[in-house]
Amino acid sequence: MTVMSAREFVENAEQAEKLADQGPVFITQHGQNAYVLMSQSDYERLQRAARSIPALLAMDEDIDFEPEKMDDSILRPAEFD
Repeated sequence: MTVMSAREFVENAEQAEKLADQGPVFITQHGQNAYVLMSQSDYERLQRAARSIPALLAMDEDIDFEPEKMDDSILRPAEFD
């Protein structure tokens, strides 16, 4: 991860592009993260992942689920000091 100020980015945009090929470049304004520069391939990978999460969570079919019976000997009330 690389961090650079907005001023450094303006003065060294070409260097920032090279660094973005190695990983995200966080660009700060007034000491706070404001922007992220990343390669197109990293961006596309994130987009694919973002679209796949809802697809993974959407269940098209019912799942039969029988909870395992708990052994009462391991259950005990929480102890607070």
